[in-house]
Amino acid sequence: AGSNSSAGSNSSAGSNSSAACRGGRGVWGAIWDSKPPIGEDSRYRPPATVLGYSKMTDATSWTRLEKKDEKGCLRYFKVGDRGDMRGTVRPMLKQLGMCDVPPAGRTDFTWTRPWMELGAFFRPKQIEPGSIVNSIAGLVQQVGEKMSLARLHVKCMQRAGYEPLDTLPSNGHFCRFTSRAFAVRKNGAKLQTPYRRFREYNLQLDDETMEEHRIWILKPQGGFNQVGIHMFSLTRADTFTPSATAAWLMQRIPEGTWVLQEYLMNPMTYRGHKFDLRIWALVTSLDPLRIYLLGTGIPKVSQWNYSKAVHDVKQMCIHVLMPGGSACFNDARAEVLRPYPTRTNVQDWYDNVYPPGELFWTTVAWPSLEWQIVEMLLLARDNILHIDHQIKRHGIRYKRIFFLSPDFVIGTDGQATMVEVNVNGYMIGNLHKRFFPLHEEQRSVFRLLGANGFPKKQKYVAALEERTAAFCKRRRAGCTPAAEREIWEMVHEDMHCANAWYRIFPANDSHAYTPRLRSSPAYSRSFTYMDYTMLDWLADGWAPRHTLDENRTIVVKKTLSTAQRADENRTAALKKAAAAALRAAENRTGVVKKKQNSTGVFKKKENSTGVFKKKAAGGQDENRTGVLKKKAAQRPDENRTTILKTKSAERQDENRTGA
Repeated sequence: AGSNSSAGSNSSAGSNSSAACRGGRGVWGAIWDSKPPIGEDSRYRPPATVLGYSKMTDATSWTRLEKKDEKGCLRYFKVGDRGDMRGTVRPMLKQLGMCDVPPAGRTDFTWTRPWMELGAFFRPKQIEPGSIVNSIAGLVQQVGEKMSLARLHVKCMQRAGYEPLDTLPSNGHFCRFTSRAFAVRKNGAKLQTPYRRFREYNLQLDDETMEEHRIWILKPQGGFNQVGIHMFSLTRADTFTPSATAAWLMQRIPEGTWVLQEYLMNPMTYRGHKFDLRIWALVTSLDPLRIYLLGTGIPKVSQWNYSKAVHDVKQMCIHVLMPGGSACFNDARAEVLRPYPTRTNVQDWYDNVYPPGELFWTTVAWPSLEWQIVEMLLLARDNILHIDHQIKRHGIRYKRIFFLSPDFVIGTDGQATMVEVNVNGYMIGNLHKRFFPLHEEQRSVFRLLGANGFPKKQKYVAALEERTAAFCKRRRAGCTPAAEREIWEMVHEDMHCANAWYRIFPANDSHAYTPRLRSSPAYSRSFTYMDYTMLDWLADGWAPRHTLDENRTIVVKKTLSTAQRADENRTAALKKAAAAALRAAENRTGVVKKKQNSTGVFKKKENSTGVFKKKAAGGQDENRTGVLKKKAAQRPDENRTTILKTKSAERQDENRTGA
């Protein structure tokens, strides 16, 4: 492969020019251009106390919204000219009641291609206070280029005290967010790469886990959408000597600048098919750092059974093209998945992945994925935090957000590894709904961001402001007005999460990465005063009353402040008193009516008594009349008897006289 430029590990094959080799000294991705990415300043240190933040404004969507205008619009949006922005984003914003910005009108929400020029972020006359922009200064350059993950990995290894070109310690917790990669440049007979260290790294891998061969992926540094990717097999014979490794590289590396990345040999599979996951993440603030995640991965599953055999290394339908084009679906080796899996948070997924089971997925694999995103973004933020603080010190107050879609593979040990980070912000809508039915999840992004002004906040905003005021008053480190508004913004975002979106940072200690990162000397310095303010707020344990429905959407309930509760109690007491007075009045009316009814009954009884008396009197009269009549009837009889007795006596006297 030509002569070696030096005996050191950072040598090139085929050239003896130390200047040409200089770029290859940075492992993973030597930056061949000596200039760092735009906006990077790794020497900046944020203020450590509240005093240092006192002159910084917030980066929230807080604003005193006026009533709807004559067009019935409360907020106006601007979208880019890309197809998905016009065909997906624009209709979704209109469904939220927003309107296209008129000519020379104010813009409350901007969704365009990321702003690449730093000067674009310092335009107070063009950027409305409280507006939302889908760009964060310097973030694209930190995470969205082919060498970005490589650069961040080197930084992580150095910070953690690891040798950058060694394998990770088996008991190490950090720097696992991506696979090892090497920068490679070939120009004619000259190859620039640290090939000796490349060889040593592969030997270390064999010492840990022996494989028949290892697969390495070659990607163009400026490539996109799987274009220009090559797969190569590296056998033990190819690492037997340094010259054998140099020859292997010279034979396989084409002209140009490339990234040579380690391939995961033992990935998790779905029904025996390799998959990777497209993950949707949303950065809603840089300082304090706030990250939200969609609770399901978007599976991209090969249609062929997985094989790591040497003879299958070049089979792109196994390793790279997922789910693949017509050639992959129609090949004799294809075992087309029907139905195709579209989510990773359902029972079908848990049952058919290997290793199987909901417990493994939800407690090992998915938490690993969360950790890697948080760690990677903390590292990236360190380099661009100074820009965010400059904007705030200038008093330019608006919300800067970013939509990321990293691709992950997951090993059979549950370790998640980032392959690359997509920063295009594509919103595909229902374009490929057979494989990716995510229309509602995409629409939920804009509600979470506050595009339409967080309409649910009216149910709890007074209680929230009361709680934050009390929290800041008793907190030893205190709060700036900007910090208090950032708390409000986080609560609003939490309460407007829908369709499985949720926050992964800041997070309480139930997430393993939070205590690990906070207690690590390597990462504790990456936490800012604002981060600690948010973590203290979470430890306080307050949130508006809410539930989670079957779609994993937050359902907000009314939460009252102390003043509102007092008003409600007074209102309730007045209502109670009024009800009691009404009942008393009704009772009095009832008593009167009862008395009236009773009087009527008594009168009726009296009347009845009179009738009875009358009837009794009548009966007595009748009895007396009957007696009198009887006596009257008896008197003639008595008279007759008397007459007869008298006549009988007279006859007896006459007889005695005649005798």
